[in-house]
Amino acid sequence: MRPYVIGFVPMSVNYVLLYHFNVVQCRTMALSLIALENTVLYLPLIWVLTHALGLVGAVASFVCAEALTTVVTPLVVGEAARPLKQQNGTLLGLFDDIELVDETVTLAPGESLLVFTDGVTEAVDKNKAFLGDAAFAERLSARAPFASAQSVVDATTQIVDAHAAGREQFDDLTALALTHTPPTPAEKSLPIAGAHEVPADITSMDIVKEAIFATGADGPLKRRTTLAVEEAFANVVSYSGATHAWYAVEEMPAGLSVTLVDDGDAFDLTTAEAPDPDFEDLEFGGMGMRLVRDLASDVSYRYEDGLNILLIAVLS
Repeated sequence: MRPYVIGFVPMSVNYVLLYHFNVVQCRTMALSLIALENTVLYLPLIWVLTHALGLVGAVASFVCAEALTTVVTPLVVGEAARPLKQQNGTLLGLFDDIELVDETVTLAPGESLLVFTDGVTEAVDKNKAFLGDAAFAERLSARAPFASAQSVVDATTQIVDAHAAGREQFDDLTALALTHTPPTPAEKSLPIAGAHEVPADITSMDIVKEAIFATGADGPLKRRTTLAVEEAFANVVSYSGATHAWYAVEEMPAGLSVTLVDDGDAFDLTTAEAPDPDFEDLEFGGMGMRLVRDLASDVSYRYEDGLNILLIAVLS
């Protein structure tokens, strides 16, 4: 603390001198005293800091003094913005041997953690007034709740821009938000292990086909499995209204098993009536359920937690 005590005296004198220079207009006297102050006070102070404490001590003292002037408190943003209770520590990166303390912040679903630099709360308007912590939190609360972390950051920059009203700012502005997004029902309870999510459109069949042909099964079995899965997958993405789809391929001692999962409308392929179209009416995915049943050794279906789960087993 000694550097702060030593530095306080010349800083206080300097403030008085600048006051006289700018306000009282005793400029000749003020300039003379400033020159005397620099000679009598600042030069000895610099010598003490650089020789007694070392150059590193001088730099560290300056950085610490600057850091102590600004403490930025992160906000937890949900239905409103509230300060995060925390214990301020040493400025990060100042020393190599400081002990870092881990803290856990628990966010409720939909809440965001917003951390930012002092360029946010110290943004100045045309009257040189700071935005301030309380006003920033209040204006952020007025825009809550937020759908995503990006929307929290966007709101932060908009609030600063509105306060600054075009006035040039001289401090950096950096903001980072983390949002607790609750999982969708499908992500919460996917009932099969090792499933891979794919886009719910027909082009994803190429991915499933690659997985089938990557197995060690013989060629004819792979082709039969692919044909059966193609027809079932075409029905899923074309008619169920699914927005998420998953697949899993498993090698069995006597064949292959492919499980298709989707979050579309409930549809039991195993009990649905199989149409018998004319040959000229057939299209890709149009041979349908009859072909799936003819090619597969076993087809089973269940509807669980809002998901269609179809298992197709093809034995050699």
